[in-house]
Amino acid sequence: MTVFKITSPEGDTYEIDAPEGATEEEVLEFVEQHVSEQREKENKTPPPVGLEAARAQANIAPPTDIMGSPIGGFVRGMRDIPDAGAELITRGLEAVAPAGSGFETWAKGQREDVQAINRQAELEYQRDWRGGQFQPGGVSAGEIDPGRLVGNIAATLPLAAVVPGGAAASLPARIASGGGAGTLAGLLQPVPEDQPYWETKGEQGMTGFGFGAIAPPAITGVSRLIKPQPSPAVSQMLAEGQELTPGQIAGGIAADLEEKAMSIPIVGTMIRSQRAKNVEFFNRRTINKALMGIGAKLNRGTEMGHKAIDEMHSKISAKYTALLPKINIGVDRAFGKQINNLDALTQYLTPDKARQFQTILKSDVLDRFIGGQMSGNTLGKIQTKLRTLSEKLNRGTPDDLMLKDAVDEIRNALQKLSMRSNPQHAAELKRLHRAYQKSMTIKDAASARGSEGIFSPAQLTAAVRKADKSRSKSAFARGKASMQREAEAAQSVLANRVPDSGTPGRIFATLAAGGATAAEPSTLAALGGLGAAYTTPAQRAIQYLMTRRGQGGRAGLLSGALQRTSPAASVAAPSVYGASAGDPLRIRIPRPEKRSDVIMGRD
Repeated sequence: MTVFKITSPEGDTYEIDAPEGATEEEVLEFVEQHVSEQREKENKTPPPVGLEAARAQANIAPPTDIMGSPIGGFVRGMRDIPDAGAELITRGLEAVAPAGSGFETWAKGQREDVQAINRQAELEYQRDWRGGQFQPGGVSAGEIDPGRLVGNIAATLPLAAVVPGGAAASLPARIASGGGAGTLAGLLQPVPEDQPYWETKGEQGMTGFGFGAIAPPAITGVSRLIKPQPSPAVSQMLAEGQELTPGQIAGGIAADLEEKAMSIPIVGTMIRSQRAKNVEFFNRRTINKALMGIGAKLNRGTEMGHKAIDEMHSKISAKYTALLPKINIGVDRAFGKQINNLDALTQYLTPDKARQFQTILKSDVLDRFIGGQMSGNTLGKIQTKLRTLSEKLNRGTPDDLMLKDAVDEIRNALQKLSMRSNPQHAAELKRLHRAYQKSMTIKDAASARGSEGIFSPAQLTAAVRKADKSRSKSAFARGKASMQREAEAAQSVLANRVPDSGTPGRIFATLAAGGATAAEPSTLAALGGLGAAYTTPAQRAIQYLMTRRGQGGRAGLLSGALQRTSPAASVAAPSVYGASAGDPLRIRIPRPEKRSDVIMGRD
C-alpha cells in the first residue's frame, strides 16, 4: 500500500494508506468525502456545554472529596506564593550567573526543576483537585477562584509584619510601608508560562507598589468617615459655629483635592462660591465677637464688607456716646505720673514733632480740665479728636508713626483715668475699650486694597500682629495677642485669600467657557450633582455627618480596628487586583495538537 499525507485548508493532517495504483485525484476525492461525512455527524450531535463540556473534554470525573471544594482552592492558593518565590529566586540566580559558567548551568537546572514542579502541581490542581471546574488551558478570563484567592491573601499576610512602618503614626510613613509590602506581595504572584517573565514580574511589582501605597490613605479616609477626627483648629471653629466645606473639615489631601477641583466647570464655581460664603461667615462671626462684650451684634441682613465695618463702628460709638453723660473724670496722681512719663517718648522725636506733641498735650488735653475736672462729653470729644489724629499719623512717615505712639499713650492714660474716676461704670468702660480695640484691628484687616471691606484670615492675622503693642511683639510671638487664636485657627483652615464669590454672571461665564462638552446634558447633570454638595443645605448636612455622627464608643472601636487592617490590605491588594482584573496569573495547561489518521480502502 502507498501512504499519502494530505493537509486540509483548516491545517489538519491526514495520513492515507491507499491501495497500490491509486491516483492522487482518487485520494483527494476520498479525503473530501471523509471530511464531509465527519462534519455532518458533528452538526447532528450538539456538543456539550459548560462544566460538563469541560469535564468531558478533559476526561475528568466530578470532584468527590474535600479537595474538590473551595478548601482545595485555598490550599492551592497558599502554595502559589512560595512556588512563585522559588521561581523568582532561581530565575534571578540564572539571570546574574556569568554566561557559559558552571554556575549558570546549575542555576538553569534549578529553574527548570522548579518550573516542572510548579507545572505538575497546577496540572494536578486543575485536573484532579477541582474536578475539571476550569477549562483545560488554564483559568478563563473573568473567572475567579474564591478559595485560591483567599489562599493567596493568607500566604502574603506575613509580609505585613516583615515590612516596618505599617502601624506608624504618620500617614506618609504608612504609605511608604504599604508601597514596600505591596511590592513584595506583587513580586510573589505567579507568572503564566506563556507570558514574558521579567516584563510581567516588573508589572506585578509596580502594580503591587501602587495599590499597596493607596491602601493606607484609603483606609484612613474610610475610618474618618466612621469616626471623624477634625484638627484642633477645625474643632475650635466648628464649636464657634463656623461653616466649612467638606475639604476644609477633612484637611490634608482632601483640602488639596477640593482646591484643585475649583478649576472644574460648574463644580469649581460652586466650591468657590461656598468658600467665599464661609469667609463672609468668618467676617460676621469675628465682628460679632468684637461686639459681644457690649451686648451688640450686626443686623441679620447686613452685607459683609464696608457696610458691616461701618455698622460695627456705629454700634460701639452709640454705646460710648450713651455712657458719656453719666461720667466725670478728675485728675489724680496716677494720671500725672503717666503724663510725666510721656517725656521719655518725646526724646526720640524730631524737634518739630516734639513741639507738635507738646502742643497737642497742652491745648487738646490738659487745658480742657477745669479745676482738675472734665465732663464725660468733653472727654468724648477729646478722644474722638485724638483718634482721628492717630489714624492720620498711621499713614505718614516714620516720624509720624513715632508721634502716633505718643498720642495713643495720651488716649490710653485718659481711658484709665475715666475708669478710676467712675468705678460704678468701670466694667462697662473696660468692655467698650476692648470692643474699640478689636474694632480697630478689624478695620485695619479690612482696609486692604481691593478687598471691598471683606478680610481674609491672613489679613486679620497680620492686623493682629500690627496691633500688638508689647515690646518686640512678644505677645504675638507667644500666641497671646488679642484675637490671635481665632485668626490663626481660621488661617489654617480657610483660604489665605478672599475667594471669588461666584455670582450668576460668573457662573454663566464658566458654562460658556466649558464648551460643547460641558454643555452636554449628561455632563451638566453630573457636574451639577457634584456641585450640589456645595450648596448651603448640603454643606450643613455633610458637616453634621463628618463631625457629630460616630462620636460613640462603637464608632471609635470600629475606626481603630479598620486602621489596623492597613498593612494587611497593602499586601492583599495585588492578589485581589489580579483576580478582579481577569488575570488569574496561573499556569496554563497546554492543549493537545489535533491530528487525524485515516486508512483508505477500495470498495
